[in-house]
Amino acid sequence: MVNIANVILQIEKELISTFSAIDEWFEKPEELLRYAPKSAGWTVFEILDHIYLANHYYLNLIEKGKERALKNQLHINWKEELLDYEFDKPGMDGIGIWGSFPWETPGYLKPSIGNDLVKIKGGIGNQLQHCFQILKALPNGEGLACKTLINVNNLGIVDVYQYLWFLIKHAQRHLYQMKNNENEAFQFQTQKSI
Repeated sequence: MVNIANVILQIEKELISTFSAIDEWFEKPEELLRYAPKSAGWTVFEILDHIYLANHYYLNLIEKGKERALKNQLHINWKEELLDYEFDKPGMDGIGIWGSFPWETPGYLKPSIGNDLVKIKGGIGNQLQHCFQILKALPNGEGLACKTLINVNNLGIVDVYQYLWFLIKHAQRHLYQMKNNENEAFQFQTQKSI
């Protein structure tokens, strides 16, 4: 039987680590933030904006899931649910690795021109607090009482805890992407100076 307190602790640790890594990107030089990779991919600024937009979208769904879970919790057999519970679903690790599967970003999650770095940074900080509030409301496994379908990388049905894990993995995917941009920009600068 899984210990749900350990699952929540794992999510909290990864939230802190991932959001801290995102926060560091806001301190990078403007030239790097605006560097357009040769692949015609997004700049770091656009990636940060995408993370902000995606988190906003995912947290709306996760919040609704939390509310449904709290309503449904009386109708669930906790022992049975926790007996065979697998938190780390197959395919979830792939979400966190840039380029591990093909994916076309929906239009509503593409970076917008209207956002600025200050708004994005503040918004992402608020989103981290929102994640913690959701976990605080579901301390005893209540998050298992609502399931949602995620089609990305064929994940299938996830509960509220797994959906938060998906949000984390999605952000980690884009941390890889930003690092790739930084490496490419560094190589470009090195070649220019030779």
